[in-house]
Amino acid sequence: MIVRPGLSSLLRIAVTTVALVLQAGAAVAGVSKRETRLLTLPRQVLGDTIIVTPDGRSVGYVLGVGERRKIVIDGDERWRWEAMQVVVDGSVRGTYARAHRPYFSPDGSRIAWIAERGGKEFAVVDGVEGNTYDRVAYGRVLFSPDSQHAAILARNGDEGLVVVDGVEGPRYDRVTTFVYSPDSKRGAYVATRGDRHVLVIDGEEIAEHDQIVSVDFSKDGTRFAYGMVQDWKEYSVVDGVKRGGYDWMQQPRFSPDGSRVGYVARIGDRTFSVIDGEVMAGSSPGVRPLFSQDGRRVAYALEVEGGQVVVVDGERSRPYDAVWPTAFSPDGKQFAFSARRGGTSVVVIDGEERPAYDGAQDFVFGPDGEHVAYWAKRGNAWLLLTDGNVVGEYDMFCWRNGGRPCMAFEKPDSFWATAIRGWDIVRIEVTLTD
Repeated sequence: MIVRPGLSSLLRIAVTTVALVLQAGAAVAGVSKRETRLLTLPRQVLGDTIIVTPDGRSVGYVLGVGERRKIVIDGDERWRWEAMQVVVDGSVRGTYARAHRPYFSPDGSRIAWIAERGGKEFAVVDGVEGNTYDRVAYGRVLFSPDSQHAAILARNGDEGLVVVDGVEGPRYDRVTTFVYSPDSKRGAYVATRGDRHVLVIDGEEIAEHDQIVSVDFSKDGTRFAYGMVQDWKEYSVVDGVKRGGYDWMQQPRFSPDGSRVGYVARIGDRTFSVIDGEVMAGSSPGVRPLFSQDGRRVAYALEVEGGQVVVVDGERSRPYDAVWPTAFSPDGKQFAFSARRGGTSVVVIDGEERPAYDGAQDFVFGPDGEHVAYWAKRGNAWLLLTDGNVVGEYDMFCWRNGGRPCMAFEKPDSFWATAIRGWDIVRIEVTLTD
């Protein structure tokens, strides 16, 4: 089971007066670990704003300043600081009436956040404040995959617009989403005009429907796919070809290499996966098909009598109460998924069950697929594991943009992760030996 860290858990770290310190367990044969304290968090940190660069070496967060006061917004009582500061590696980058979580660019070289002053919101990108708006959607700046571009979805009065690199796009009644192509050369968003949705790609209106659900680009940006609604039925549109008439469907997604497309759909009480237009056997609703990096392998969840199984290349796993296809190794040879059995979560790697825990968080394979690292939950502790062995216990793991744990392999036999222990953010470096 994938367990996402909740706001309450993070705030517990920020407001408790005596932090729980969990010491690492006994040494594991063939595993060496080194911890480095990146910084000690101040007591006024807003726990849900902590974020780490993709290389796990720099930390940003929002800090409350002055007194906390109870205010009423739309009839709801809320606590607010007199002011907020954005802090990166201990250095204050700006003070505002309010500030949202900062976000690093994918290469870690840039940073941006949304701030508020005088009742207006604006983006701060690399320390430069942009134009002010009534509201900036999602409270974040969207960096392109190559880190060269920054976009926001803004609103002024009754108009919504996309702003890319400070350049404002046309006004619509509303703008709901914006995505870059993986090569960062293209951009697309969905806008509302009256009671119709408009798909805009590279500034050109491509399609108009009753409703449009996001858009996805292939790896090279030459193909795109989206979901749409017509006469209360849902359809996928891939390379301009409409398919469906479903009662419900997921947003279609390309495989990492851009060669295939998959999603889950439902007609009546029958739910199924659709892979490259082919309807597969009844699938589990809400569990998206997972492709290997080269697109040759695909895994999806299947409803069976008494539970669910994972199907990989047509082969079924044993049944569990629930399953979540999680990761292929970079070379596509290894596969991992998490499953729920009774009250525990089971990690399964290449068909082999690993020890059960209360929950399991994203898996990261080494570049050659020989090793895998992941987080598991046991009570109030988060355990860092590699190849099924516990290498450390922490209060919480840190994450990077997109809500993914900050963890990566640097070499086939070594990886790093960042976590919180008490008030300290630590970088954990693990080396695997024979």
